[in-house]
Amino acid sequence: MAFAGVASLTLAASVVAFFSYSYIGQSLHRIELKGLPAVARGFTLARQAAELSAISSTLVAANGQAPLAAAVAELRAKRQEIGATLEALDVSATSLPVVGSIERRVDALEARTDRLSLAIERRLNATAERERWAHEAVAAHDTLIAKLAPMVDDAGFDLATGLQSFGSEDRTALVRLLAKLTDVDVPAFQTLTGLRDDSNLILSVLTEVSLTPSGDLLPPLRDRFTASSYSARKAAKDLGDGDKTRELRAALETLLAFGKPNDGIFERRSSELALAAQGQELAAATQSETATLAVEVQQFVKLAQGVSSRAVTASAEAIQKSQAALLGLIVISLASALGIAWGYVGNGLLRRLEGLNRAMLALADGNLDVAIPHEGQDEIRRMATAVEVFKRNAIRKKELEADNERDRIEDLKRREASFRLLFESNPLPMLVYDTATLRILSVNDAAVAHYGYLREQFLSKSAGDVCPVNDRSSFVELLREVPGMRRAQTDETWRQIRADGSEFEVSVFLRALKYEGQEAALVAIIDVTERKRAEASVVRMAHHDALTGLTNRVLFRQRLNEALARTHREGHGVAIHCLDLDHFKSVNDTLGHPVGDALLKDVSERLLRCVRDTDTVARLGGDEFAIIQDAVKTPEEVSVLADRLLDVIRQPYRLEGHDVVVNVSVGIALAPSDGEDPDLLLKNADMALYRARAVS
Repeated sequence: MAFAGVASLTLAASVVAFFSYSYIGQSLHRIELKGLPAVARGFTLARQAAELSAISSTLVAANGQAPLAAAVAELRAKRQEIGATLEALDVSATSLPVVGSIERRVDALEARTDRLSLAIERRLNATAERERWAHEAVAAHDTLIAKLAPMVDDAGFDLATGLQSFGSEDRTALVRLLAKLTDVDVPAFQTLTGLRDDSNLILSVLTEVSLTPSGDLLPPLRDRFTASSYSARKAAKDLGDGDKTRELRAALETLLAFGKPNDGIFERRSSELALAAQGQELAAATQSETATLAVEVQQFVKLAQGVSSRAVTASAEAIQKSQAALLGLIVISLASALGIAWGYVGNGLLRRLEGLNRAMLALADGNLDVAIPHEGQDEIRRMATAVEVFKRNAIRKKELEADNERDRIEDLKRREASFRLLFESNPLPMLVYDTATLRILSVNDAAVAHYGYLREQFLSKSAGDVCPVNDRSSFVELLREVPGMRRAQTDETWRQIRADGSEFEVSVFLRALKYEGQEAALVAIIDVTERKRAEASVVRMAHHDALTGLTNRVLFRQRLNEALARTHREGHGVAIHCLDLDHFKSVNDTLGHPVGDALLKDVSERLLRCVRDTDTVARLGGDEFAIIQDAVKTPEEVSVLADRLLDVIRQPYRLEGHDVVVNVSVGIALAPSDGEDPDLLLKNADMALYRARAVS
């Protein structure tokens, strides 16, 4: 009976053990075939998502068609890798809804990067097209000036020849000559010089359009272009008909075509700026989408790890439950046949189960060096074999994690090395500073060469110390804004100080980054000093005479309009003095053009010494000058200035070893008595000048 009871209890225990260990073996088998591969693929997907983010940054930084094509090809290859990894995931093994979200995120990212690459390509094409148009506009302007120059010279010669003929005593001939000068020669010369000034102003506007950093600046530039175009066309029309004038008008229309509405350089620059803004928005959205993808991939990895961990825990709990049931059966068995039960169970089954339980608990705690007992040939042996398989898979998982960690560290090292290489060899001056203290952490060779400081001097400074004291507070404010914006670029320019104390003007690009484990920011510095000087030079050339530096006809008219406007408001007068050097052509013919140019410069300096700071001295062309005498209270003030001008100009000149004496004729018109319209006032002053020359 005792043996039968023990046998019955043993059979019951075997049944319990069989089903319990069968369940445990199946759980471990599922972990081996599905759980661990899901975790491994999750790590692979995380690595691929990080690489996709780096490639997206390369795509944004592309500055040409070849780098763009290479970045797009690399991006498509990486998307294919991610797609293959997603297809290999066994969703049924993990039952993770996040996998579907990852797939949708990858599809959205693919569409967004395609739009980004298209926007960058369109922006590069627009830039190339706009630069081509700017070069062609300069060529069209050169063609127009080449056709205009001989016509201006001929008109000036005709005017000078007519003025020299005033010595005739035939009064009827003098009247006809004066009428010809007034009605033909003077207007033609004024129209040609005005057309030349207008064409220079048109080119200046087109150049500003090509370089403008903002679309908000285009409407006022369009207004300036329209006004200059109208003035130039009117001047060209006033020249009459003829082969030369028709060629001149054709050359003018070729230049104006570059600024025509809907298909000119204005629309191309506007389109280029819009495409650049669109590319920046898409780049920011792509980076955000990539960051979200990385977060969801990490969630998937954690969930896959959690499923595997729960399966291991469930197996351990099943072992403990079956162990408790077996212990209960053994206790009953011991009550009937303690000796027999102890001989089989106490020394065999319980000991083996206890050893296997300790091994599984050690595995759950992460001890992969524990030995798994393999005694006997029964179900416990099969369970021990399953636990051994789990151990080997856990070891492979740990090795895979170690490999992934090593790959991550190597990737970080490669990126840091790549950053250092690009940073050190970049031709643009760059520096890295601590965003908390603004202390400079590193500078490249270009910054050392451009600023003139030693590297050690740089590293002892704050990032704001390279800015003059007057601008430092606003520059420091910009530097401190970078951590919140991640990157910053402004149209504002900043003055910087070199080691020798000289200053230069820059625009800056800032980007937040990690540098040697701490929060930092990169500053890329673009020297715009020469560009600013060129822009100022273009503006000055459009409003000043190239030889003497005096105000030209365009700025003279603008100053005259302003003076007449003040006359209406304040009630004082404005006088126009038109001056012409007598027999200036003889100086050029006998002593040469260099002496003639030197004479014009000396005359300009003497005129400037005769007037007040509020007055304007202009060279209208050739040997013709004009002065705006502002805020005139009495006619006597005008006479005093005219006498002073005559006396000063007639003093001898010493020019390149020659003593030169010239006379000057002055014609005066006073507003408002001689007219309040600029054209009428100038016409009256010119008529007075011609009468003065006839008398002299």
